[in-house]
Amino acid sequence: TPKQLFELGTIAALAAAAGATGRTPVDSIESGPFPLTPIQRWFFETPVDNRNHWNQSFAFTAPADLDVTALRTALRELERLHDALRLRFATSADGWLQRYAEAGEPALMTADLSTAEAEDCTAALAAIGDELQLGLDLLHGPIWRCAHVRLPPGQPSRVILAIHHLAVDAVSWRILL
Repeated sequence: TPKQLFELGTIAALAAAAGATGRTPVDSIESGPFPLTPIQRWFFETPVDNRNHWNQSFAFTAPADLDVTALRTALRELERLHDALRLRFATSADGWLQRYAEAGEPALMTADLSTAEAEDCTAALAAIGDELQLGLDLLHGPIWRCAHVRLPPGQPSRVILAIHHLAVDAVSWRILL
């Protein structure tokens, strides 16, 4: 309980209070399927119209002359270091399972709106955000996508990230950013 977290002074005391779960602890997942976490299990047990479109997105301003090659390199490294960005899900006789896909080329789309009118840019940015979010795929991947958008001269560019909620939450956004 939350109270026990404060009352018990050691990890050993907390472990003894928690008791056995009947599950085998997992030290390291390198390949192959592995069980869902409790919140993932809840997600797959809850009726959802489109499981792929249960995500969070974030838009950043970036320098107008952002180096897209450097951005792609950073995204590749982010995916390599943060396993959850490589999650894939599948059903089995035992229910849903997850596995890690190999790190690959990040799903980065680019758009050049440098000649667009200001009012057209707002609608175009919204459409790009929708396209990113609709392109997420829990079974085959990716479960995260990014876009870099160049805007008219004098405006910073935008970087938009869309990540499935199974891989990101309010706390993990700070770590990723």
